[in-house]
Amino acid sequence: MRKVVEVLDRLEAEGYYERWSLAGATALMYYVPPVMTDDVDIAIALPTSGILVSLAPLYERLRKLGYNEVIGEHIRIEGANVQFIMAAPGSVQESALRSKARKVKLAGVSVRIFPLEHLLAIMVGLGRPKDRVRLAMVLSEHGDKVPWRKFNALVKKHGLEARLSRFKAEAGLE
Repeated sequence: MRKVVEVLDRLEAEGYYERWSLAGATALMYYVPPVMTDDVDIAIALPTSGILVSLAPLYERLRKLGYNEVIGEHIRIEGANVQFIMAAPGSVQESALRSKARKVKLAGVSVRIFPLEHLLAIMVGLGRPKDRVRLAMVLSEHGDKVPWRKFNALVKKHGLEARLSRFKAEAGLE
């Protein structure tokens, strides 16, 4: 993980993106017991110089650094399958990345991660089966760790109330 972080920090310093933060299941490990994941999700804020945004310069730079193995939406960096996720303007990801991501120690490495309430709101929004399983686990087994006021405010701000309500009903959490 340390070498991955060094590469990510280098790319940020070189201006390939404005900021990066650990997101997804790897970030969730900071808050609750580990869950299975096969990749490292990295949320990035790209420089806003135009309407169209491309990750091509970032991938080209990674190739020049010797990271040539692309597997679907992942690029292999120091043995880890890394997926770059662009934080869209106005998204939960952008909110977490721009103002809320904080530095923590994870696996002995200092990294920025999304706050728990943002990770959970993203899971509600995505609604994929794996997100629903993780969300149910966190809410039912680790609800004491959830900053409920912040989480509920995010859900409301991003129009996710109906999705969360349906999820809770289906999961028997109401």
